[in-house]
Parts: sequence; C-alpha cells; structure tokens
Amino acid sequence: MAFATFGPVPFPPLQLIDRDLPIDGNWLTELLAERQQASFLVRSAAGNVKRGGYFFHVRKTPDGVQFVEFAGVAVVTLTISDAVNLINHASGRKFNSEMLLLCQQAINLRQDD
Repeated sequence: MAFATFGPVPFPPLQLIDRDLPIDGNWLTELLAERQQASFLVRSAAGNVKRGGYFFHVRKTPDGVQFVEFAGVAVVTLTISDAVNLINHASGRKFNSEMLLLCQQAINLRQDD
C-alpha cells in the first residue's frame, strides 16, 4: 500500500479525494483558505477502500500554489489555474498539453539527491 511505501505525508492529515470528475479552482482555493498547506490523494470515486491514487502536497505561497515532494522539497510553483490543470492532468481527470510539457521538460527531469 502506498502509505507504507512513501512514509508520512508532509502536510498531515492526508485528505482522500474520491471523485472521477476534474477538480476546479474553487475547490483548491477553498482547501488552501482553510488549510495553508495540504496533502491529498486523488482516487477514483469507487473501488477497494485501499485503492491507490495520485498524491499531491501543496502549500499556499505569495506566488501561488507550491507543489512539494514527500520530503517537503519544493518542485514547482504555479498559479491556481495551472495548479488545477496539473492536478487534473497528472491524475488522469483531464488532459492538458501544457502540463504534459511541464512534466516532461521540468518536473520529471529533476535529480533526486
């Protein structure tokens, strides 16, 4: 199970988002207004209670929404709109060609220390 593989999330508690439809800017804005930072797992709406999904760790910054990895290291900072596009693209909810390029040219090419 992914929880045991990756260890604790940077911004507990982990929030489960069980939905098939894309998320929208209002949802992310409300989440970050309520909690300045959050770790969440986007999963399909139905399935086994221990089903996998896509982890996201985000925090609100003056420049937008910062995505961090499990170790808390910053990966990228995006506007709310682009953050929504990245979450929807990476979790398979809605394809976005700009986010595909961002993942291919920047996010996935980072070096692990």
